[in-house]
Amino acid sequence: MRAVNQISLTVFSTLLIFSVTGCDLIQSAKDLLKKEEPKKTVVSKAASKNSGPLAANELVKIGSWRMTLDEFNERLTALKGVLPDFDENDLESKKLVLDELIRQQLVVADAEQSGLAESKEIADAVEEFRRTLIVRQAAAEMTENIDVTEEEIQAFYDENKEILIEPIEMKVRSIVLTEQPAANDLLIQILQGADFAEMAKQNSIADNAAEGGDMGWITDVPFPEMANALIPLEKGDVSSVFRGPDGFYIVKVDDKKGGEQIPLQEVKEDIRQNRIIFKQQEVIVDYIEELRSKFDIETNEALLSQ
Repeated sequence: MRAVNQISLTVFSTLLIFSVTGCDLIQSAKDLLKKEEPKKTVVSKAASKNSGPLAANELVKIGSWRMTLDEFNERLTALKGVLPDFDENDLESKKLVLDELIRQQLVVADAEQSGLAESKEIADAVEEFRRTLIVRQAAAEMTENIDVTEEEIQAFYDENKEILIEPIEMKVRSIVLTEQPAANDLLIQILQGADFAEMAKQNSIADNAAEGGDMGWITDVPFPEMANALIPLEKGDVSSVFRGPDGFYIVKVDDKKGGEQIPLQEVKEDIRQNRIIFKQQEVIVDYIEELRSKFDIETNEALLSQ
């Protein structure tokens, strides 16, 4: 039982490290964006001094690092998002999370004392994360009020009716022969009334010959030449002979469905999201082009070929 509990604890701790560390990075980056005073650790707002006893709303203190109960509960909520089965109200689970946070902070505190926290790798990673978060936040603020009207949705639907159609499905049979003259003779027999499926069983060299050349319902045609042969055919039609990868082919359309206009209500939300994304991209592109006139940009493209 102890071994099983230890395994569970290890797995839980590993997941917790990733989820909680992610929250720390995001919060630290947000602090930078708000231009707060630089700090190496997440310090609760209630703790204005690095030293002193725990405040009434503080849960833990390790050196200058402090965490309030509200901050701890935020971690529990974040962890619940990563692990849906996690019970954030269970006392033992809370203790486990707190212990993991303490272990993490002990490692951080030691790294800060040894200088590891000031390494170039960490500084570069933090800066890159900061840049990414700034761009994401700026884009979100620029596009947060963008919406699409019902008239715009209708206009897009009307302008693109030719592509807003149900996919065409065909129930196809095929015959494959090695020689074109034999395929031509067989086509004449079929056009004169011979049963296509029987001709396939008796003559086709394809794997589906025993099934009368049945290819089933298809939306994706195996090769371009067959696609060209099928395009003009309606239900019951037979193609002419054409060359394919395994010889000379004849195909028949046993049945056909699809190709109808998709009702607006079925694609309305897809159109809305498409138009919102398009508008957002336009706003961002226009904003960046405007920025180009505000800042001096120098590049040395010759270095790219080195």
